[in-house]
Amino acid sequence: MSTSSTAVTTDCDATPTQARPTGIKSEFLASKQAAIPGFEALEAVNSLYQKLKDSQAEIDQLHRENENFVTDLQKEKKLVDNLQAELRTEREKTSRTQKASENENLQARQNAEADLKTALDSLRGFSSAAFNLMPLLDVLTGAPDIEYDDKTEKLYRIFKKHKVEKPSNDGP
Repeated sequence: MSTSSTAVTTDCDATPTQARPTGIKSEFLASKQAAIPGFEALEAVNSLYQKLKDSQAEIDQLHRENENFVTDLQKEKKLVDNLQAELRTEREKTSRTQKASENENLQARQNAEADLKTALDSLRGFSSAAFNLMPLLDVLTGAPDIEYDDKTEKLYRIFKKHKVEKPSNDGP
């Protein structure tokens, strides 16, 4: 019996509680891992599983980012649509304003042309006969209302209108 107890004592002295160099320990673990069948395959499968989990997490993150981008894109598209609608509205307003201005200018031009035509017709009538010179002088000097023919009356009204619109600069 004594032999077996000494063997146990010797083995107890060799337990891992004693300090060993770390190089020996890592060599021991490497030899122990190599001794387990399928350990390397298990590590490879575990590594692949971890990569799969990481890839799945990255895919989920990319899906969330994609959803955020789609939402942002929709917001930007709505903003662009609103700005385009405002631009169309402003163009329509500008177009209407330009048309109104053109119509006003055309009407003013037509009125001015009509006034000039009346003045020209009246002046032609005055030049045709020397005795008709007196009504022209009455019109130009602002004589009291004297009845003349229609052309002379129109000329008198036009002249009076322009005289009121542009008062003379008679000074002292």
